[in-house]
Amino acid sequence: MRKTVHLTIRVVVWCAAMSLVSRVGVAAGVHPYQAIAARNVFHLVQPVPGPEPSPEEAAPVAPLLAIVTGVIDLNGRAQALLEVAGTTMRAVLEKGGSLGDLRIVDIDVRQACVRVSFRGGESLLSLGARPAAGAKLTLKNRR
Repeated sequence: MRKTVHLTIRVVVWCAAMSLVSRVGVAAGVHPYQAIAARNVFHLVQPVPGPEPSPEEAAPVAPLLAIVTGVIDLNGRAQALLEVAGTTMRAVLEKGGSLGDLRIVDIDVRQACVRVSFRGGESLLSLGARPAAGAKLTLKNRR
């Protein structure tokens, strides 16, 4: 009988303690799963767009540091082999293809030149033309 009374007292004390602890979280107004909702891992809440940068705050366009190492026409499909100076990035691209921020606008196989669009500007690259020595470029992948 003494064990039963002792067990009953322990259960009552435990229940009282749990009721006090559970009210502390409610009184503070913090929902236990609020951190999960704040992370928005399922993209249920649309992000609030920030202010548009003004033209004077926009970063200047970085110089294009790509090299055309080859131009070919395979069955009517013009392709260009490009490599980014200072990196090991290489790609065979057709008209409309892209490598990071670099996009092929047009390929002229006879003149061995490629018109590319890069960060808002267009450039005409010819076969074998090299960028300035020591220049570096970082391309961002947009997948």
